[in-house]
Amino acid sequence: MAIEQMNISLSPQMARFIRGKVKNGEYTNMSEVVRDAVRRMQESEVKNNTRTWLTDFESSLTKDERESIRRGMLQGIKDIEEGRYEVRVVTGILETIIKVSSQPRAGAPAEQFGEDVRKFAAGKYIIHYRLRAAKSIEILHVFHGVRDQEKSWQGGEGKPR
Repeated sequence: MAIEQMNISLSPQMARFIRGKVKNGEYTNMSEVVRDAVRRMQESEVKNNTRTWLTDFESSLTKDERESIRRGMLQGIKDIEEGRYEVRVVTGILETIIKVSSQPRAGAPAEQFGEDVRKFAAGKYIIHYRLRAAKSIEILHVFHGVRDQEKSWQGGEGKPR
C-alpha cells in the first residue's frame, strides 16, 4: 500500500486525544490513529448511504409492494427458523443486491425475460432485476444457478411486466 504523507492542523484537544491513544497503547503511532478515524468515517458514510438508499427505495414502493415484501420476509424468517435456508446465503444475496443497486448496469442484460431486465451472480444464485431509475432497481427473482431459468420465468405472476 502506497503511503502519502500529509501535514494536518488539529486543535490542542484533538492532538492530546490522539497522543493519549498512542500513550495508552491502543495504537502504535499517531498516523495509525488518524488512519483508523478515516476508515471509520468511510464505513459510516457507506452505512449512511445504504440507509438513504433503503429509505428512498422503501418510499418508492406502493403499499401492496411493501406488504408483499413483508410477507416474503416473514416467510423467509420462518424458512430460516425451520432450517430451510442458511443465513449466510441470504446475507450474501442481500449484500450483492445493495452493491448492484449502486451500479445497476453492472449486471448482464437478460432481455429474454423482459425489457430492461438484467442478471447478476450472488454466489450460487442469480439475481434478476429491472432498472427503475438512475440508481434504483426492482428485484424480480432470485434463483439458484442450477435451476432452469427459462422454465422458471414462463407464465405465472413471476413473469416481468
